Amino acid sequence: MDDPEPTEVLDAYDRVTLPREQRQSLFGNALYTNMTRSDFFGFARGALQNPIFREYWYATCPHRATLISASDEA
Repeated sequence: MDDPEPTEVLDAYDRVTLPREQRQSLFGNALYTNMTRSDFFGFARGALQNPIFREYWYATCPHRATLISASDEA
């Protein structure tokens, strides 16, 4: 996204995020949201080796914590 303003609507983190970080988070989220649970586990092993994805993952833990644990979204 060249225009950072639309990403501000999704900035639900406990800290100030830069437009670049918001775009990286949107991309990180898009990488796994449509995967099956088994596909995700394979993906996560590699993705969590990346410090940028890992930072996104930990920043969004509170969001996932509210999901029903048996759901694919969780």
